[in-house]
Amino acid sequence: MLKITAIAAALGFLAFTTLPATSAPVVNGVVKTDLSAAKKKKAKAKKKMEKKSELTSDLSAAKKKKAKAKKMKKSELTSDLSAAKKKKAKAKKMKKSELTSDLSAAKKKKAKAKKMKKSELTSDLSAAKKKKAKAKKMKKSELTSDLSAAKKKKAKAKKMKKSELTSDLSAAKKKKAKAKKMKKSEVIYQIAA
Repeated sequence: MLKITAIAAALGFLAFTTLPATSAPVVNGVVKTDLSAAKKKKAKAKKKMEKKSELTSDLSAAKKKKAKAKKMKKSELTSDLSAAKKKKAKAKKMKKSELTSDLSAAKKKKAKAKKMKKSELTSDLSAAKKKKAKAKKMKKSELTSDLSAAKKKKAKAKKMKKSELTSDLSAAKKKKAKAKKMKKSEVIYQIAA
């Protein structure tokens, strides 16, 4: 239903907008209408707009010229101030740079002296440590060699004692075995006899 209504409305609008053109009398294929009043009004409005436009453009040109002059003046002042500021900043930076380099040189010198002193102390301490370590090593070596000699002597004495005991035991065993053999031989001899 809505579609049909929409179509009908569209057709009505088309008919309404095209109807005056088709119902007007046609002369040599051109539709004549009373447009002269509208043309005059339009031309008058156009003339008025051109005049207004000229005034506006004249005012705009004057304003632009004035603004440009003001801008140039401001630019010159700004550039002068900028140049002065840059010069002042450069001088300040140079002074600061000189102070920094002087301080850097002093710091480097101080650091170098401190490093040298530390190096000397370290080398003195190293020499003392090495000497002490060498002495300790020598003492330890002597103690070790003394202990080694004592251990060797003790081990030798123990070995000698063990050897003597072993030889004493061996002799006793041999004697006992010989006696046992003799006794056994006598028993066999007595049995045989």
